[in-house]
Amino acid sequence: NSDTVGVLQKKPFGIGVNLGGPALLGSVSAIYYFSPSVEAEVGGGLFGFFAGATLHYRNDNFNDHWTAYGGIYLSQTAVIFGNTDHEDGLYFPIGMQFVSKRGFGFAPEIAYRVSPVLHHNIWAALKFSHQL
Repeated sequence: NSDTVGVLQKKPFGIGVNLGGPALLGSVSAIYYFSPSVEAEVGGGLFGFFAGATLHYRNDNFNDHWTAYGGIYLSQTAVIFGNTDHEDGLYFPIGMQFVSKRGFGFAPEIAYRVSPVLHHNIWAALKFSHQL
């Protein structure tokens, strides 16, 4: 069994800090792994909040600590310039996640954001996490 799979099975709960992402500039989040391949995340920041899930894929021939992932999130974010105060949106990330043997994680991601108000549809994030 891999080190990453073992960490996520023993420590399914985690916390995260996101720079960018579905809440725009930054957020904190709670993470739960239903299995090493299925992750749920809820969080909020200064400009919004979000909830969603990702599916992780680990190639046994690649480095044991890395997984590729894709997901879908629902988000609500503030609109600073416009005729409304907030908007609901969908956020579709893809990325690569590293998880150490001690449960520290790092993930760069890019995403497509479906948004009726903000017309900047390509987003990015740097995610940092720790499994408790």
